Amino acid sequence: MTRGGRHQVREIWAETRTTAGVTDRLDAVPTGGLPARSLRCAMPPILNALGVETGAYRSRIAYTPGRGPVLLSARLDHSQTLLSLTGATPAPPLPRASLHTTQVALIAPHDGRIDPGRLRALTSLPTVSRIIGPLHPGSPVARTVSRLTSPGTLVLTGGGRAIAEDYRRIRHLEAAGLYARSTS
Repeated sequence: MTRGGRHQVREIWAETRTTAGVTDRLDAVPTGGLPARSLRCAMPPILNALGVETGAYRSRIAYTPGRGPVLLSARLDHSQTLLSLTGATPAPPLPRASLHTTQVALIAPHDGRIDPGRLRALTSLPTVSRIIGPLHPGSPVARTVSRLTSPGTLVLTGGGRAIAEDYRRIRHLEAAGLYARSTS
């Protein structure tokens, strides 16, 4: 994003993928650490070189030891518009600095339907602050092969330990049958 000709890095998210290359989770990166400072310094010249003058831009960057940030892609960010069109729950207020934020991508290991009881348990976890995607009891799901085929995303907000515990619960509920196999 730019303001008055000056670029600003507003958010930095670290993406973790499964061994199959599917997005597992995105963790908000604290702005005070070395990788965040390095990215904040690297991005303005990159955006200038791309001719970006105003507006929100989403960039995917790999941070490699010894080489630093490497630009993988950059595009206009329309995500807020898309979220409102897909019926996501309203965004929570910005968290206090002591809170952490993680986006957990749901991963269906096979085609099936969303189990109502496990869905209630999933969406009732203490750190779930937002649900992105059409998660409805009995809805069909396809096996997750990429972030685009994920049944949905849960935004967790809270202390680091609470988020870690709810992350484990999410993966347990998935393994325990959140995506019930279709019998037809």
